[in-house]
Amino acid sequence: MKPTEQQIKEIWEWCGLTYEYSPYTNSSGSYWYILRDTEGSTITCNGIGWFPIGRQLSIDLNNLFEYAVPKLKKEIPPARFYAILREWVDQIMRGDNPADSLFWLIGNEALWQVKENNG
Repeated sequence: MKPTEQQIKEIWEWCGLTYEYSPYTNSSGSYWYILRDTEGSTITCNGIGWFPIGRQLSIDLNNLFEYAVPKLKKEIPPARFYAILREWVDQIMRGDNPADSLFWLIGNEALWQVKENNG
């Protein structure tokens, strides 16, 4: 199952990435935004520092291991962290998409399960 744009945005915001929306449009009339990491550095989209509105930082293993995995490791006990990684390997062995599987395991552990438990 593919995540929605909102779920992707939630994961990146949980990782500490921030969105800065531009009041300006490009030549095609599209609005853009800048995505910054926890240090304030601009994250690029195809080598450009602006993302079109509605397009998120891609869910790939490079981005997940750069931003989401370290954040998860800080947030949960080590035994739980390694259990999630074992579950991820099991899912890959069953033929699941590695990036999608990791996204859902992190999101369900860090975000959506917490929301369900807190009402």
